[in-house]
Amino acid sequence: MNLKIARTLTVLTSMLMLLCLGLIYGWSIFVAPLEAEFGWVRAQTSLTFTISMAMFCIGGLAAGMLLMRGVKRSYLMVSAGVLLLGGFYAASYSEQLAHFYIFYGVFCGFGVGVSYNLLISAVTKLFPGKQGFISGILMMSFGFGGLVLGSLCASLLISLGWRSTFKIIGILIGLIVIVGSVVIDIAGKKLSSQLPVHAVAGGGKSEKEISAKEYAVSEMMKSPSFLILFAWLVLLSSAGLMIIGHVAPSILELGAEPATAAMAVGVVSVSNGVGRVVFGLGFDRIGMKKTLWLINFCLLTAGLLLSFAVSISNIGLLLLGCAFMGISYGGSPVSTSAVVHKLFGHQNFSGNFSVAVTNLLFAALIGPTVAASLQSSTGSYQTSFYVLIGIGILALGLCWLLTRRIQEA
Repeated sequence: MNLKIARTLTVLTSMLMLLCLGLIYGWSIFVAPLEAEFGWVRAQTSLTFTISMAMFCIGGLAAGMLLMRGVKRSYLMVSAGVLLLGGFYAASYSEQLAHFYIFYGVFCGFGVGVSYNLLISAVTKLFPGKQGFISGILMMSFGFGGLVLGSLCASLLISLGWRSTFKIIGILIGLIVIVGSVVIDIAGKKLSSQLPVHAVAGGGKSEKEISAKEYAVSEMMKSPSFLILFAWLVLLSSAGLMIIGHVAPSILELGAEPATAAMAVGVVSVSNGVGRVVFGLGFDRIGMKKTLWLINFCLLTAGLLLSFAVSISNIGLLLLGCAFMGISYGGSPVSTSAVVHKLFGHQNFSGNFSVAVTNLLFAALIGPTVAASLQSSTGSYQTSFYVLIGIGILALGLCWLLTRRIQEA
């Protein structure tokens, strides 16, 4: 296998795997048929998504810790694939809500978290000088998962029902993750053997770009730089999940047709994916500080556009605000990878990255909950969008503190 084929195979296989894993964001597709059959209410079914996001964070954390303890990456990836296959397949036989909490929420959420962490940390280090771009491409695939596989699931639900859909999706995702992990292991060894020693040790970076100090997980968590980064990521992700969880009802509130609401969901998904690639390139081309400021600019612009759109009942402006929000949210995972590499080194990246990703756990509790509470109390999303502006302003302050701690190469 020559180097060019190994590179191409590694990237394409990783993209396919992450596209499948991104279905974790598509739980809402299954909500309607499950509520119709069992009579459950939205608060009950939505808890499944919350559990899956929590287990996603815990799975990523566990993967990082096990990797640092010497467990082989390929073994962990195959185990995650088996867990995903088993989780979806077992969920297809569910008769109680608790079954979905366990099989979809715990099993599938944990499996996705393990796979996501291992893929991002393994593949990005194999591409010296293009780490931001590769990270963006991979995370774009993950972001598109709910949109692409969501459409497939929607068709299967209509033609086969939810039980058969769960079985088919479980077999599909499980096999792709298992086979893909073997392919990446083989191709990755070929690529690693061709990289300079300092590039392999430094995660694909040049000697100048490698962090001056390699932080252990415990050291990183005590660092003021990490606390600032983590708080900034929580704000950014809370804002993104606030919109992702409420984009359809917010646009229906303005009198839009259901088809327009569906389009708004698509706008957020696509712009989210685009943001991951654009900001990934930004880290490589224009530097970390400028890219972080651009992400924040998109967040604040989104809040202003959404607030103004609701105040004048302009659907087009609301869609534009959703696009800016999606782009901004796309910057969150790319920033996590890039800044953790920059400030805390590569040696313990898997563990450090998995801890940083737990910002999603807090964000999943804050963003959607705040939006739902304010909408219930006021009867409108206007106040929620004002809060979004406030989040953008707070994030600007944290971004300023963060960029002061980053020394550009």
